Formats: sequence, structure tokens, C-alpha cells
Amino acid sequence: MEKKRLAVVVLGHVDHGKSTLVGRLLVEKGQVHPEEIERYAALGAGIGKESFKYAWVMDRTDESRRRGLTLDLNFADLETRRSELHIIDAPGHRDFLRSMITGTTAADAALLVVDAQEGIMPQTREHARLARLMGLEHVLVALNKIDKVGFEPGAIANAASELKAMLGEAGFSKIDIIPVSAWEGQNLTARGERMGWYRGRTLEEALDEIEHRGAPAGGSFRMPVMQVLQIGGVGTVALGRIERGEVSEGDGVFAVPANKAGVVRSIEAYGKAVRAARAGDTVGIGLRDIGRQELSRGDVLGTPEDPPRPAEEFSAKIVLFPGAGTVRPGWSAHVHCHTAAVPVRLESIEMKFRPESGEASSEADRAVLGDGDAALVRFRPLKPLVLEPTGRLPGMARFALRVGRETVGAGSCVSVEAAESQAHPKEGGAQAFSYKHRKTGQGARDQKARKEREARDIWGKPVRK
Repeated sequence: MEKKRLAVVVLGHVDHGKSTLVGRLLVEKGQVHPEEIERYAALGAGIGKESFKYAWVMDRTDESRRRGLTLDLNFADLETRRSELHIIDAPGHRDFLRSMITGTTAADAALLVVDAQEGIMPQTREHARLARLMGLEHVLVALNKIDKVGFEPGAIANAASELKAMLGEAGFSKIDIIPVSAWEGQNLTARGERMGWYRGRTLEEALDEIEHRGAPAGGSFRMPVMQVLQIGGVGTVALGRIERGEVSEGDGVFAVPANKAGVVRSIEAYGKAVRAARAGDTVGIGLRDIGRQELSRGDVLGTPEDPPRPAEEFSAKIVLFPGAGTVRPGWSAHVHCHTAAVPVRLESIEMKFRPESGEASSEADRAVLGDGDAALVRFRPLKPLVLEPTGRLPGMARFALRVGRETVGAGSCVSVEAAESQAHPKEGGAQAFSYKHRKTGQGARDQKARKEREARDIWGKPVRK
């Protein structure tokens, strides 16, 4: 039987054991050798971090290991009994919330890790709410560190009950809670002796019940870029979830707002090389003719024939959360949509409506919004932003609104007024595209590249002056 291919984002409050859980799971499934773990333990002992030996399977950078924090998205591929999983380990600290939001956009479900003793913490709530806002419906909770409550069934049941109530209020349609001890290896792939009372599923069994979130199959290829890597022998690799269409080796692609054309050199999905991928797959695409520094998180890959177009303005239905304060035209916030985070300005409030029914409410005061208000509004991006209306592509329409370090609202794009585009010939007769919007810093990079070309002869050697 062919295994399901799925992506799972690992979320949770800082220090609740996300990276340790993933590292231990990889060891138990034989995808990391125990000798590697012992090497990490020896290295960690030298800096007082021996207990981070499993976490270091995922936290690979010196800075992450020194600080004891996941600082950006980390990735691993895990094969279970019925599935091939792409694991996206997101940072728990609120300073790196953009990376956490980005990770949810590429996932089919969330794995929320919660310390059984500490219970629900601020980032537990915020990660859960943002994951739901970005379209995830299934949350699997690893109720971790049950060794800290002595494996006591009553304490575990109370923590699980509180979590289920909180996640239900957040709007998840499917909630699974699995008690585990990542450090002791209890109930990850097998039930341990200290959990003789437990008759439920292991974490692996629960992971195997996750289903695809789904994505529109028809239409032109679209993939928001989640991460950009430089890999020896491959070159530039763009990681992301295909939101629409298909892509194959040898296809031409166009990145916006980077405004760069390239060719698909290779595709990797769930740890394996493939010749083609389709909507719903989370993949790494090796690119020819696009450099690592020319592509960024938040760019969108499409086809040269039907490239993505940035928005000049867009209308959206939004709901403001408690604490949003007073909002009127001219107000600015950051829109976190798919993998992009872009500042926007509120241009107008078109209509207020009732969130529960969608019906228009009183027109008495359309000049201002406050906590709990729902409205149809128009935004103008202050930097290039590619998004789509909900009716066309939900995965590129939903967004969170943030001001500073606070999430103040959520919304969904209704319509887009695209920026003006102009086709112009490239060398060799191929067509490229430019837009009214220019990505910050791109003009300076282009000018530098032009000067460098002018300083060399046709053989690439410096011109003598």
C-alpha cells in the first residue's frame, strides 16, 4: 500500500520540548543513529546543555545550540507505518512568530507540544489561534513531560480537558491529545511500562491518522516560498507548499516579487527525489538561473506564461481582536499571508458586518473600527505582496494582522487590484515581467550587478583603466 505524504508543523510554547520530541521520534524510527545522540550529549556537557541532546538533532546552528532556542524553521523527514511525513519544527519564542506562521502555511496539520505540568501558556494559545487562522483544522497535541507529574492519570486528564476546551474555542474541527514523555521515550512509538494504565494511541499511531488538507488542483502553478537554501551540487532550493497546479523537472518558473525567471532543475518531496509534484505537496525545488540571494521567504513561484502579480490594493473581510484599539483609515499593520509578512495601510472601511452571520450592520459609524468589529475594508500594501481572493485560492487569501508583537486581527482577501505589469524582452527573445512595485533593495542590487558587468570584458576579466 502506498504511503500518504503529509506535512506537519510542530508548535508550542518555548521550552515545552518541541525539538526534543522530534529528535527522539527520529531516533526511535531509526532515522538518527544513537551514536549521534551520544556525540551531542558529550558536546552539550561541555557547555552545560547535555539535556539538549535530542533537541540538537533539529537545532543545528551554533547560535541555536548556544542559546538553547529554536531560532528559525527546521525540517526533517520521518517515515511512519502508514505515512511519509515532512516535519516543520517552528520556533516557540514570540520574537520569531513570523517563522511560526510561515510554517503553518505549508502543513496539513499541527502538532502542538504542551508541557503537562505547566499547561496552557501564552504562546500555546497564540500558536493555536494563528494555526487555525491560517487554515489548519486538525491539531494533534503531544501532552509532553508527563514524567514531571509522575505519570498520574488524574493530572494528565485535567491538563487534557483544559487543552481540549481551549482548542475547541479556537475553532479546530479535529482535536487529538496524546500523553507522552519525549525525554523518556514514553508513548512515542510504543507504550512504556510506566503507562500501563493507558489504553489510547501512541503518537505515531495518531500521526498516521492525519489526512491531507487539500488544495485546488486546476489552474496555474503557485508556490509561496517558505525557505531558501543553497545546497552543494544542486544550487538554489526553494522550499514550500504547492498551493495550486503542478510542476515538473524542466519547467520554467517565475518568482514574484523577486522578478526572476528560472528553470526547475530537480524536485524533492518528503525526502525523496520526484519528477513532478502537485497541489498539496510540500517540496524542495532546485532552481537553475536564480541565485540564493535573489529569492526570499514570501516570494511566490508561478509560470512564466501566467506569473503571479503583486497587489496594488486589495479588499478583505477582517475581524479585530480584543486589544486592537482604535482603527481608522491611515492605520498600518503587518499582513501575514501564506509565507509573506508585509506592511499595509488601511485605505477605507467599506462596510461593517456581523461576524456570526456576515450580514451588514449599522452604517452609523463607518469611519472607525474597534475591538471585536468585523468589516469589509481596503488595504494598500506598502511593499510587494502576492495574494489571491478566497474564492480562487484560500491558501493564499487568509491572513493575520499584527502590530508590533501582538496579533490584533485576522482576515481573508475578497478581491485584488493587481499592480500594473509590463512585458519586456530578455536576451534571446524570452519574456520577463516587471511591476510598478519594486522589492526593497532590488534596485540597488541590480545597479551593483550592472556596474560589475561593465567593469569586465567579454571574457569576464577586469577591464584595465
